Amino acid sequence: MYFTEAGGVYGLGHIKRFEAFSTSLSDLQLQLVLKRDSSDHSNADSPYNETTAYWSNENIEKVEELVKSSAGVFIDTYQASSDVFEVLCGAEKVVAIDDYLKKEWDRGFIVDWTLGAEESRNQTGDQSLFGSDYYLPRSPLKRARNPGHRLLAPKKDVYELAVTTVFGGTDTLDLTPTFYTYLSPFPNSQHIGTSFYPSSGNPGLKSRCRWDLSEDEFFRAIFRSDIVITAAGQTLYELAYLGIPSLSFLTADNQIDEHAQFVVKELTTPLDISELTPDSLKASIEQLYFVNNKARRGNLSASGVGKSSHILLSQIREYLQK
Repeated sequence: MYFTEAGGVYGLGHIKRFEAFSTSLSDLQLQLVLKRDSSDHSNADSPYNETTAYWSNENIEKVEELVKSSAGVFIDTYQASSDVFEVLCGAEKVVAIDDYLKKEWDRGFIVDWTLGAEESRNQTGDQSLFGSDYYLPRSPLKRARNPGHRLLAPKKDVYELAVTTVFGGTDTLDLTPTFYTYLSPFPNSQHIGTSFYPSSGNPGLKSRCRWDLSEDEFFRAIFRSDIVITAAGQTLYELAYLGIPSLSFLTADNQIDEHAQFVVKELTTPLDISELTPDSLKASIEQLYFVNNKARRGNLSASGVGKSSHILLSQIREYLQK
């Protein structure tokens, strides 16, 4: 079973990770178990149509029941109480994706694929793998990274650029309408979103918006972009894997350290949205493409994000079979 939180203020990043593990380890038949209790900011229906169970900090008995019924658990949560963590860690087998709390674990297989984790963390649990080399891409992301999909001629004018915006799975700050307006002089710009976006269905957002793309369509669209503007989070790993330069900004406190690593290693360019104007956005796009583009692409190519994901999967299988 895969215990996590997603939807509402939590976004859909953990759903993406679940999908990556469930398809790559399809023989395990992972079951998604989502957090849902009265302290949640959003108790809407599951953002994932294959959810069959829920957990909460308020119902420890339900967590115990779920753990006892499973041969092992994947823990991908930073919202669990100490009591829930204790129950989860008592499972027969424990795989923990711990990229925020950065706990010391008594047992289990511990994964942290945040950028620079291999430099800042010590081995913990029974086994652990740290660093973005072990980032696990989803199958559509792997398929998209095909040079034949990326036939972009060099641009001489900023308004010729293919600029794409995508703000996670929910666009919690409702930024799509602003960027739609600011990028209106860019005929090749596009705004990708989901039906969870507040602006979804807005009649004022028409020609350049693309809603609820399939995974393959989404990554092909991203791969054909000159620049992507995005919120920090899982999307930055996807862009690094594809080698696409980006302008990015924070939308959640739990992304501060992670985003800082991407900025320091020059895998993304920070964008200040607090005083954003059409002119300042254009200037940032010009600087990234016409001045820093070659260096950024070189850094992205050399980053190695996801290059050892096969090792991650093989070692998880070995651990679970012991």
